[in-house]
Amino acid sequence: MYLNGPSAAEQTDEYAPPEVLFGSKWVPFDPEKPQSYDSWSIGVVALEMLLGTPNVFSVDQRTTTILSTKMKKKGATPEDIRHALYLAALSQFCIYIPTANAGKSWPLRAGDPLHGSAIVKPTCTMEDFHSALRARDPLGTGFDSSSNLLLELIWDLLAWDTKKRLTPKEALAHRFFQTDVIEKETSSSWALPFLLPLSSLLSSGEHNALESQMLDPRMDFNSSVPDISEFVCPRCGKSFEDYNSCHRHANSRRHAKFCTFDRATLPPCLNAHSMLPAHPTSGYCDIQGRRRVIEDFHTIHLDSTHQFYGVFDGHNGNLASKYAASSLYKRLVKRFAHLDADVRNNGTWKEKVSQNMAATFEDLHEGILQAASLSPGGVMKDSGTTATALFVTEEAVIVANVGDSRAILSQGASYNTVVNEM
Repeated sequence: MYLNGPSAAEQTDEYAPPEVLFGSKWVPFDPEKPQSYDSWSIGVVALEMLLGTPNVFSVDQRTTTILSTKMKKKGATPEDIRHALYLAALSQFCIYIPTANAGKSWPLRAGDPLHGSAIVKPTCTMEDFHSALRARDPLGTGFDSSSNLLLELIWDLLAWDTKKRLTPKEALAHRFFQTDVIEKETSSSWALPFLLPLSSLLSSGEHNALESQMLDPRMDFNSSVPDISEFVCPRCGKSFEDYNSCHRHANSRRHAKFCTFDRATLPPCLNAHSMLPAHPTSGYCDIQGRRRVIEDFHTIHLDSTHQFYGVFDGHNGNLASKYAASSLYKRLVKRFAHLDADVRNNGTWKEKVSQNMAATFEDLHEGILQAASLSPGGVMKDSGTTATALFVTEEAVIVANVGDSRAILSQGASYNTVVNEM
C-alpha cells in the first residue's frame, strides 16, 4: 500500500495533505512516515462531519480578493494564487504559520506568499482553531471547552509537519480515546477491564469519546475583535486609546462623524465559509464590531438575473432591522421584475424606478410599524433601522437608502459616496 502510493490523478485533492499538492515534483507521501497521508485525510473527514459541509479549507471573499489582486500584480500564476489561498485557509485553522523563508519561488518575497501579510494568523492557539470552526459553522454556535480533546485530536491529525502528524495508531492512543484499565478478578479467573472515573483522567471541563455529554452551544472563550490601541480624530489628529472617547471628541467639536484607526487590525469576515454560491462579479464580507449587542442585519440574494444586497443598521432594538432584512427584497423584486426591459425600451425608466423604490420603502415602513405594535408589552415600539439597498441587473445598478448607512462607488483609484444621509 505504501510502496509507490496513488498517482496524482488517482487521489482526491480535497483529502490530500499539502505536501503532495504542490511542488516541482509530485511526491505521493512522506517516505519516513507514509501513514501521515491517511492521518490528514481522517482529519479532513472529521472536520467535514463537525461542520456538516465539504470543502472546509476555504477563505472569505475579502481575503480571496486582497490576496489574488496582490499576487496578480506581482506576476503570480493561477497555480501560485491557488496555493496561497489554500495556505491562507490553513493559516486560519492554525495548521500553517507563515514563515520568513528566503526562497525565490514565490513573487511576494521570502518564498512564502503569506509572509508579512495581515490577513493570516501569525500565531496559533486552540482559541484560534475554535474561531476558525465557528466562522465556518452554518449555525454559528461553535464548540465549547468540553470539545477540546476532540478538537485537539483533529488538530494533531492535521499537523503541517508530517513528522508531528499523528499516525492512525497514535490517534487511537490519544486522550480522547484514553481509559486507564484496572484488573478485577472474577470467578472465571480472567480479568475484566473497568473504567476509572473520568474525572481522574481529564482536566476540568474536558470530555472524551467514552463519556455521554450535553454540549453547550455558547462559546466560552474570548472571541472579541483584535485589540486596537489608537483611534485618531481625522481633523485635528488627536489620538485616543478607546473609540468612544475619540468619537465623543470628534462629534462634540464637529471635527468628524467617525474616528480612524489602523485597518490592518480588522478581524476576518465572520462567514469565512460562504453559505452562498460564489458569484463572478460580486462578493461580501461581514465583520462584527465592538458592541456586544447585535442590532444590525444584512441580506444577500444571488439570482441568475439579478443580485440584491441590503444593509440594515438597527437602533433601540433589533425588530426593525431584522424585519427589513427579511422582507425588503421580497417587496422590491416584485416591482423590479421587468427592470431590464424597461431600461431598454422605456425612456422614463428612471422615474419609474424612483417611484417603485419609494413605494417599496413606504410599504416596509408600514410593515415595521405594525410589527412593532405587536411586540410583547410594546418593548420594540421605538425600534428603527437604516436601510441601504443595492439591486443589480444586466442593464442597471440601482442604489437607494434611508438613514446613514453609506454606499460607496469605487472605480479605479477614486471613489464617491452614491447615497446621501437622510
